[in-house]
Amino acid sequence: TRGEQPDIPPGLAIAEYAAGQRGYYLVQFEGPILDSWKADVAALGVDLIDYVPEFAFKPRITPPQAAQVRRLQSVVWVGLFHPAYKLGPEVARNGARPYSVRIERGADVAAAAAAIAATGAQIHKREGMQLDVTATSAQLDAIAHVLDVASVENLVLRKKHNEYGGGVIIGAAVANSHGFDGSTQIVA
Repeated sequence: TRGEQPDIPPGLAIAEYAAGQRGYYLVQFEGPILDSWKADVAALGVDLIDYVPEFAFKPRITPPQAAQVRRLQSVVWVGLFHPAYKLGPEVARNGARPYSVRIERGADVAAAAAAIAATGAQIHKREGMQLDVTATSAQLDAIAHVLDVASVENLVLRKKHNEYGGGVIIGAAVANSHGFDGSTQIVA
């Protein structure tokens, strides 16, 4: 809801950042966001990292910067980006499970990965800003508390299910109808 902080489960909230510490906040504007409003925020030295529905952005700023942003006329609410917000609503919590962890743009991925490993979670793969990990429920909450973690979702292995696309896109159906089926070709 506009201008209100959602309910936060116990153990997945933070109190506040130290005065000089940069942390993640939510900045919600009064309506569809105008470029001039974003320019007003940028003039305060604030980089709006990601859009968050409804009419909000997530910056990484200090508490004094948050206070400055809060005073802008176009801003209705500024609040902390709590660890609870990093966990998708569908995140499963039964036993040790695989998860996909996204690190914030512009963050030190190696430092975030080290902090995640320190929770006891196993890191299986790192590709850019994305990590595949296995974690228990307690480790999942600890991962959400890692500052530069942007989001945590269930790891879903993608499967290709388009056995008809090739026929349409490259005309394989026409070639097959003329006896060309690729059976004599060496692929690998």
